[in-house]
Amino acid sequence: REGSGGAGKWPTGSQRAVSGDELQLADEVEGPELDLDEFARPAQNPPPRDPSHGRPRPPTGPQHPVDDGAPGPGIGRRLLRAVIGLTVVAGLGVGAYFGGQALGLFDGQSLTRLTDLLHGKPPPEDHGRRARILGDPFAAYSAFRHEDVEALRDQGIEYHYAARHEFPQPLAALGAGEAEFVLTTLDQVLLERPAGKIVAVIDMSMGGDALILDSAEYDGLDSLEELPTYLERHGDRFESGARLALAAGTPSEYLTLELGSLLEVLGPPKEEGSRGLTIDGSFADAGAVWQALEAEQNGVVAAVLWEPWISKARGAGMSVAVSSRDLPRTVVDVLVASTSVIDGDPDLVAAVVTAYYRRVLAQQQDQAALREQVSTGDGVEPGEAEQTLAGLCIFDPFGAKPWFVATQDRPSLLDQAIGDAWFNYERAGKVSGEPPLVSDLVYASAVLTANQQLAASAPAADSDSPGSVAACLARPVEPAPKGDLGPLILPQLDGSWFTTDETGEVVAQGAEVAVDELADILAELGCRDALNLDGGGSDGKGRSGEAQGKARAQALIAGLERRELAMTMEARGEADGKQAPASRLRVLLRRPS
Repeated sequence: REGSGGAGKWPTGSQRAVSGDELQLADEVEGPELDLDEFARPAQNPPPRDPSHGRPRPPTGPQHPVDDGAPGPGIGRRLLRAVIGLTVVAGLGVGAYFGGQALGLFDGQSLTRLTDLLHGKPPPEDHGRRARILGDPFAAYSAFRHEDVEALRDQGIEYHYAARHEFPQPLAALGAGEAEFVLTTLDQVLLERPAGKIVAVIDMSMGGDALILDSAEYDGLDSLEELPTYLERHGDRFESGARLALAAGTPSEYLTLELGSLLEVLGPPKEEGSRGLTIDGSFADAGAVWQALEAEQNGVVAAVLWEPWISKARGAGMSVAVSSRDLPRTVVDVLVASTSVIDGDPDLVAAVVTAYYRRVLAQQQDQAALREQVSTGDGVEPGEAEQTLAGLCIFDPFGAKPWFVATQDRPSLLDQAIGDAWFNYERAGKVSGEPPLVSDLVYASAVLTANQQLAASAPAADSDSPGSVAACLARPVEPAPKGDLGPLILPQLDGSWFTTDETGEVVAQGAEVAVDELADILAELGCRDALNLDGGGSDGKGRSGEAQGKARAQALIAGLERRELAMTMEARGEADGKQAPASRLRVLLRRPS
């Protein structure tokens, strides 16, 4: 999660290197019997099958078993097969080309290299099967540093995990051939569009990222709802303006972007030139953000941090106003594989993903060992390691599967998350146009292979496994964020949300699309245990205005209930005090008292 500067290069260190000669001398491993009518080879990235048709069969065609330790063919053997294949085509005609592909005589990578040779271009150096992963010391990535995953080297794979590196843009290393895998967040994949695809979902933040209010220095500032009023009353304390500090280019920035599209207090100011909260992303990392928040009289009234800084803030008497537990599926970490390794050696991708998820399943059975590894590897106290892990939902292979596979009732979770992220970036002016196709960003085969190979060894090999979204959402939140979140930013309508039917009852008529959109927004929240709807914008004042506001709130609740929104909702009527348009409505998110 920490960015790194400097020229891109790998750190030096001891690691087992496998020479190209060793790989070329390896025996070929014959694949299962061909079934060309129904199944595509892994490199062709077939779409996932509907789970209702049963567990997907493994793709057929010549391939190397994932776990038997057999290395793949070297460049010399690949080129020899390609030459044989082209000879077959020359003798038998174009129809032999397709049969040669199916028989494994040549693939896209070998044909490209053969073409380069025919044009006098020297072949690239053969490093064998390499799995170089760019990551960082983040606790959710700890399985990649475990000796069980590093044992991939015993299968002839040159495995190396870089927790610290000098690649300023890790995803760019995929296209440059400097790495085969990168660990990053889903929103960064969407923003940078690397030469690779998502091959595994690692975790989602469940309270491990949060917006902190410095209620220790600013007494009485205990909730986001109070922030606008507090800044207005104490403007003399913020001569240079009030700031929300964060580290740009980290999950903190995207969490703030999500909150800014949801809550009025963090959205654009209603009136031009009005003094509000300025988002300051000039800080290098979470440590620098924490120092600014802890300092006094610098205008930093809030900050977005992650563990262990969140626990430090609580210990200093500050308030956690909103966290990623309120907005699950916002901060999602993924493993991205380069397009070249997916196309050229899909079995290598499956081997890495399966080895990773096998270690995750082992972690579930020994949480104490996981805490010790995080504490030792990250140099933090055991209590901080425990709190960090409590704020994460680390997916096992069965919890990861719904992210890749759609059902008859819903699209894949990655499909939903990509759509949400695109919407937020579009509103922020960072992207434009139609969102990319999920198939352009996602490769599901490796996760499906891991599900098949690990199902027999897991106690709960289904979507309700300990490493699933449902299981993580069911966990108690301790300590929970505090304070009300304030008004939501509502979908825009040209006219009024409400009208009066023939009986005189107020109904949300003509706003069906807007109510649908609002229901979708609320359904994504993790804090659905309490919601108060305050009807504002009434045409009158006093009791008549309150009555009209409450009737509008009741009409909106009825519309949301028809959409089966599982949420506690309460209607309250408030007179607006101004002759605001009748389309105005206030929807406030409040926490249970």
